[in-house]
Amino acid sequence: MEKRWLPGLLSIALILMALILTACSQQEEKITGSGVATAEVSTLTVTVKDDRGSLVPEARVYLNNEFKGETSKYGGSKGSQTMILEGQENKIQVRKAGYESSRPITVSASDDGEQSLTIILEKKQTNYVVSVRAAGEPLEQARVSLFPEGKSVPLQIEQTDQHGDALFQDLPDGEYIVTVAKEGYELLRTKHNVDFSEEGEFTSLSVELTPLAQLEVQVTDQQGSPLANAEVWLFTQKQYHAPGAALPLGKDYTNRRGKVSFTNVEYEETYIVVVKKEDYLAQAGEITLQPDDRVLRLEMIWDIN
Repeated sequence: MEKRWLPGLLSIALILMALILTACSQQEEKITGSGVATAEVSTLTVTVKDDRGSLVPEARVYLNNEFKGETSKYGGSKGSQTMILEGQENKIQVRKAGYESSRPITVSASDDGEQSLTIILEKKQTNYVVSVRAAGEPLEQARVSLFPEGKSVPLQIEQTDQHGDALFQDLPDGEYIVTVAKEGYELLRTKHNVDFSEEGEFTSLSVELTPLAQLEVQVTDQQGSPLANAEVWLFTQKQYHAPGAALPLGKDYTNRRGKVSFTNVEYEETYIVVVKKEDYLAQAGEITLQPDDRVLRLEMIWDIN
């Protein structure tokens, strides 16, 4: 009788064990199974560089439009900012004055725990116009060079157009040495700071070139006709009035147009010019050289003796 019950008892025991195992499996799935979402968390280090590869400190870093801090100014972490990242599809953006804001970049948290991201910021750039004048008029074909401060090689060279303007497009912020050169004029050198945040998309510089110091002497007869081969002596006022025989600063002869030029002169200096020619009375004239007064005209009178 007892032996007939054994198979039934075994069947009941097997059924109970199966029920227990199923319940354990279901409980485990509730805790660790793929059917239950778990929050992924990692750290994200954002490194910010400019378009030349230099680290950018004090850039403002945003996570999902929330300000998370500025990139470091010092040490090995210069140009970087670390934050906690959770979940999927986080939007990272970087902003800094003087730079174009970065486009939002989507980053999700990772099981690896640590992530890194490098963002390149492009500097805002300026269109820069150098306007060159001489005696108040536009000066064409002047050579304009821009040197970054401390550099001996120009960043860019342009020539002025018919309006006297030289255009430099997309110029990065910085201190520049501006040189302007044209034959017959003194070299101009000046400094200008280009700052997009202060001056905006367009900025300009106006300069006035001074003609090279030069004294032109024009010699004519009483009828106004040019006298060629007249002997012209140049003295400073001090030389001319000094006791004894004065040595001239220069001596030359007029060309067929009755002209001669001296370049060994300076503005604001007063000069005495003496002209001699056979059959004419010697003539002397005085001029204080100025950029707008560089020509001395002398009329020779026939020597009737």
